[in-house]
Amino acid sequence: MSKCLLALSFCVTAAAAAAAPPELPEYTKQRYDELRQVVWETNRDVYCALLAVASDDPATVAEGEKMILHRIEIERAHIAFMKLDIVLAYRLFKDKLSREAQGTIAQFIRESIEPGSVEYGRRFVHANDNWPFAACYMMIVGGEAIGRDDLAQEGILRLETYLDLCRQLGVGSEYNSPTYNPLSLVCVEAIGALSESLRARVVARVIAERLWTEIALRYHAPSSQFAAPHSRAYMHDTLGVGSSLRYVMHPLLPNGVLLDRESFPEIEPRLTVVSENTLIRHFFDPHLVAICERKTFPYVVQARKYRPFKLVEPDTWPGGFFDTITYMTERYAVGSAQRPYGDGSGNTAFQVHWTKVPQTTKPGDTHTLYPRYRVNDALPVPTESVFPESGYIHPLQHRNTTVILYRPKLALDGTMKTLCASALVPMPTQLDAVYVGFPPKKVTGWPMSLKEPASVFIQDGDVYLAIHPLTITDRGRREAMRLEHAAKHLIVSYYNLQADAEATWDEATFLETRNGFVVEVGDAREFGSFNDFARTVGTPRLTDTLRDGVRTVSYSRMGRSMVVSQRVATQEYLARTYDGEEYSGPLLRSPHTVASLDAAVKLADATLTSRPGEPKWLTVEPTTGSYVVLYPFRYPFPLHLATPKGELHCDGFRMGRIVYQPGAETRLVIDCARAPRPLRFTEPEGAYTVILNDVDVTEQARSVEGGYLEIALPGNDRPDAMHARLELDIRPAFEPLRRGENASLSATVRNLGEHAARAVIATPYYLGFARNYGSGDRYAPRLDPGASVDFRWGITGSSLGAYSGVRIVATAENAPPTVAEVQSVPIP
Repeated sequence: MSKCLLALSFCVTAAAAAAAPPELPEYTKQRYDELRQVVWETNRDVYCALLAVASDDPATVAEGEKMILHRIEIERAHIAFMKLDIVLAYRLFKDKLSREAQGTIAQFIRESIEPGSVEYGRRFVHANDNWPFAACYMMIVGGEAIGRDDLAQEGILRLETYLDLCRQLGVGSEYNSPTYNPLSLVCVEAIGALSESLRARVVARVIAERLWTEIALRYHAPSSQFAAPHSRAYMHDTLGVGSSLRYVMHPLLPNGVLLDRESFPEIEPRLTVVSENTLIRHFFDPHLVAICERKTFPYVVQARKYRPFKLVEPDTWPGGFFDTITYMTERYAVGSAQRPYGDGSGNTAFQVHWTKVPQTTKPGDTHTLYPRYRVNDALPVPTESVFPESGYIHPLQHRNTTVILYRPKLALDGTMKTLCASALVPMPTQLDAVYVGFPPKKVTGWPMSLKEPASVFIQDGDVYLAIHPLTITDRGRREAMRLEHAAKHLIVSYYNLQADAEATWDEATFLETRNGFVVEVGDAREFGSFNDFARTVGTPRLTDTLRDGVRTVSYSRMGRSMVVSQRVATQEYLARTYDGEEYSGPLLRSPHTVASLDAAVKLADATLTSRPGEPKWLTVEPTTGSYVVLYPFRYPFPLHLATPKGELHCDGFRMGRIVYQPGAETRLVIDCARAPRPLRFTEPEGAYTVILNDVDVTEQARSVEGGYLEIALPGNDRPDAMHARLELDIRPAFEPLRRGENASLSATVRNLGEHAARAVIATPYYLGFARNYGSGDRYAPRLDPGASVDFRWGITGSSLGAYSGVRIVATAENAPPTVAEVQSVPIP
């Protein structure tokens, strides 16, 4: 059986790729085999159907067929989630299945993806991306398998819609989630390896590169942890001991990912995701491996995110742009997001990981700190997936200093006897020392209770932490803070309320109840000894005021000053000044990758130039000599990449990815479905290789003027003119647009150019809080010169009486984009 297990991943890839897949490293082959064997031995009755169907033994194949049919019965009886194994069994091993099984599976796929089905209704809406990614996989790979090309094309359009939604964002909606990124990746990478459509494969690989880059940038190799923040993170993610992503990444990295199950043995591997991921080709190139494991510290990642508003009675979670920040050194990683995912439950808005040793090798070498606002002294339960967050948390981070603002949720009214904000550290007995107050006094007895809030210090090897309380509003309490060992955690709690009976407050009392703390993290390389750290950060100047509904915190100590201001009721940030400068967040900025809408992107020794306003990603990884250009949009744009060892030019590159490794043996890898212009690169002095969409096309490169080689891209055998010119006119019908009522939006697109516009697409982007705008993209296959086409959308009202508007982008394969906006539309 083991030979079959090892061969299956190559079988999956070879089913679609025109060239043989790249050879896997020996450590990857070995770990894949080990993980598949674990899956086979642990959960053979449910999750090993593919492994069984792939067998050469007829009895084992028959067993696998029964598993697949049983899975279909389960899925039909419940809300369907992931059906990867069902589709793959039909896609790869159809001839091994009985005719009855073939018919049952084909019918199930058809029922799952036709209009009106659950999968068909799942769309990208800035939340829960794994669901629509699964729908796209089902529609594309499943649709192709049963001959429904119409549904496969719909799935491709939805993948492109995801990139549209991420156009001005440095991270995706489900950013850095240890649970849900593996689900999303296995779907898009299955499309990238298996789809019969080149367009689908290219779009999927662009998305996979984005998702993998997010993960690689925030992976902290010394602690073997995925650094915060995470959009959604359940308890095994928060504790850093058993998330799906750890099992996915373990075979892909030379040093592996420490699978710490000894500290919390109740947590089992996510075998569903493990089994699926070990059978799919991961587009995890060497430059991504190097980003994970060869960071130069300190390392800072900043990225912009967008969230739509969410109504969580009686609170409204605000929408808009916010920033995610991660700061890493050789010993620790601290990260935060200014707005948690949804209402803040089941995520990691702030977390610290650290390790006592240069490289984590065993349980106990690494620790984590995370916060929670707790009701009635609730404790974490490792076997539960969620440890509820009962307050609104707002971390604002500058390098290794984070101000964490807390207030209780209004929904807690009438259910609370105690309220406190807590900092929690699992496995506290492995910490070297905990101190309280200043000068720090070592805590020797547990629990410890104080009448006034005080600072807490943690010393663990060469890593040091300080927790300074903000204003802790007294709503009736017996103690201001408590330090205790409970539920395998050190818990440092600052109390707002301790009552004998359940309390009831009015809204103003909730909004005026303050809590929170400032967390400082440092190590011996930055501060020297623990005593030096305590002297530097131990007595900060700290003020926390609330006036006219605005909370302002000022924090300063030697080498650091922060002023943050927030309107409590709307959770809007009014000021963020760090070390005397107003904070301005980038789309994406890190030492390895920059994403920008500017005309020129500069990173390390490279410059990428194109039109302003176009989303473009540039990654520079020096140890592998890689320059990676990612352009995640469907219309052509000119690019010029300049590096010390060579240059790239293309006057019309479309959706795709370029990996350029100039040098003694130049290598150029291109994923691109269609482009109106060829690509030119500096002619190397030595050997070179060009791979286009998995096919070696080195012999097709030809010399042209200026010392360049030119390679034709798919689709540039079409007319080379880019003279289609679109005009866009918006006609909104927004009044009245009240909560829950419908309104309509229409737009006319005209072709004012000299050539027919091909594949015209109009995409709406809403400004403000309007939502539920129908099916998104509108499409016309052709628009002749002088002709026009009308598109229409339906939308529903916002629950906020705010100003809103709409922006529409119209584009075609052979025309630059045109944009029209209607702003400041009143919503009663």
